[in-house]
Amino acid sequence: MIGPGTPRRSDGSSAAAADFNIVMAGDGRLVEVQGTAEGQLFTRQAMEAVLDLAEKGIGHLLELQRQVLETLTTDSGR
Repeated sequence: MIGPGTPRRSDGSSAAAADFNIVMAGDGRLVEVQGTAEGQLFTRQAMEAVLDLAEKGIGHLLELQRQVLETLTTDSGR
């Protein structure tokens, strides 16, 4: 499974057992889920764990984005 801190090889790839692309809307609905086993098959339980991790990470990124936009809006009003 790939996650934050997964080691990268010199060619930019990782040593992960699976590769996932996950896109979520701001309200948490899924836009895209794509997963490919990289040498080893993965279980449904592993896929659900990846989705949970992605949801948490994307939620964090959305919150940071909201904070930056709020700061920009506040600063432009001065």
